[in-house]
Amino acid sequence: MEFRFSVLGSGSSGNATLVETSQTHLLIDVGFSGEELERRLGHVGVSWSQITHVCLTHCHADHVRASALHLCRKTKVPVFCHSSHEETLFRKSRNIETLKREGLLIHFDPGPFHVGDLLVKPLEVSHDDVGNTFGFVLTTCNVDRSVKASMVTDLGFAPNALAGELANSDILAIEHNHDPELLWQSRRPGVLKKRIRSHQGHLSNLQAAQLLMKTMKMSIQTFPKHVFLMHMSQECNETELALTEIEETLREIPCHPAYHVTSQDVPISVVLSEEDPESSRIATCPRVKEMGAERSPRNASILGTAR
Repeated sequence: MEFRFSVLGSGSSGNATLVETSQTHLLIDVGFSGEELERRLGHVGVSWSQITHVCLTHCHADHVRASALHLCRKTKVPVFCHSSHEETLFRKSRNIETLKREGLLIHFDPGPFHVGDLLVKPLEVSHDDVGNTFGFVLTTCNVDRSVKASMVTDLGFAPNALAGELANSDILAIEHNHDPELLWQSRRPGVLKKRIRSHQGHLSNLQAAQLLMKTMKMSIQTFPKHVFLMHMSQECNETELALTEIEETLREIPCHPAYHVTSQDVPISVVLSEEDPESSRIATCPRVKEMGAERSPRNASILGTAR
């Protein structure tokens, strides 16, 4: 059986990630319109009718859209969210009332919960949403050798305990939001700059690389095969800067994953075998031509470009 991890889009204009197993098609966040989600799913060869569940990290507009919730209600797709999200979701969409009445709005607690044949563990992180914000660790329910994918995409700082949760992942998706110098040089309002740099904001390239280094140092059973650089600012970051930070920070780490620089526009997929997670491949997305970067840290492969 195969495990596929597809970033349909990542950035301030919209976020959605598809996690697929033989039994489950889980969308983490639905930060695009329903029509746009269907289009992006089509790029990776999936139709909305195949989606079995939706799980929300938080309720900012780039992570959940009202028309996507309408699509969930229309097709009776269960939506998992934290209890602190409910009030915001009710204000965002009238469809939430119907989803809740029909038992399709499901609250998750801090502990692990099952979504199809995936075990999902929420990781609460520091961000400035009205409700709580979460990353997720997703593990396949395979008794022989499970696949573990972990993602944290909106957080202002990364405590050591978080690295421990991410350790031993086959796939890591970590926010690399901004370069501090480019941020301060940007035309963004000073209040916004301070918010982004705060503990309730977003990780810089250095903070992300340090989290990655700590995670790899704590990994005993396995090192990541694939690392996704998520939520990169179009205005305040560059691919070369993010990759250089990784190369310099991880210089002494004996690990050589494939690094994938995500884009706001171009879906990226990787496939791992549940029987042999050491064997993986880049999935070719129908109707989407993947774009390669010119250099990569430690000879890792890179797909996508920062916008």
